[in-house]
Amino acid sequence: MPMRDALAPNCDWVFGEGHNITLYASPSVAAKEFSVDILAENEDVLFQFKPLFDDGQILLNRRINGEWKVVEVSEFRPQYYPLRRGQGFELFIANVATRLEIYVNDHLISFFGHGSPHPDKDYVCMAVSGDINIFAIDVE
Repeated sequence: MPMRDALAPNCDWVFGEGHNITLYASPSVAAKEFSVDILAENEDVLFQFKPLFDDGQILLNRRINGEWKVVEVSEFRPQYYPLRRGQGFELFIANVATRLEIYVNDHLISFFGHGSPHPDKDYVCMAVSGDINIFAIDVE
C-alpha cells in the first residue's frame, strides 16, 4: 500500500474528495509519539496526526513552505485517551468537501480544514514515522 518514510517516498496515489484512508496499526509498547502525515507533491505536510502519549494529547497541524501553520491540540484524561501503547487501532481519515474528518476506532476525534486550495488532487502521499507498527493502509 502506498506509504513513505522520511528516506523513501512513495507518492503514487491521490486522496481526493470523497476518498478515505484507513490505517491499521499499533503504537509500540514504549511509544512516546508517532506521526501520520498527508503530503502534497512538493512535500508540504497538508495534514499531520501526531499523538503525544506522555502528554495525553493529539496534535493536528500542517507545514506549508517549511513553516508549521496550524496546531490544534486535543487533550484527553488518561482513561479517555483513544490510543493505548501496544494495542492495535484503526485511524480513519475522510476527505469531505470542506475538511478532513478524523476517527480513531470509530470515534470522531476532530475535523481539520483543508491545507490546500485543491483538496481533490493535492493530497498525494502518506508518511508514517515514530513509535508505531503498521499492519495495513487502505485508500478508497
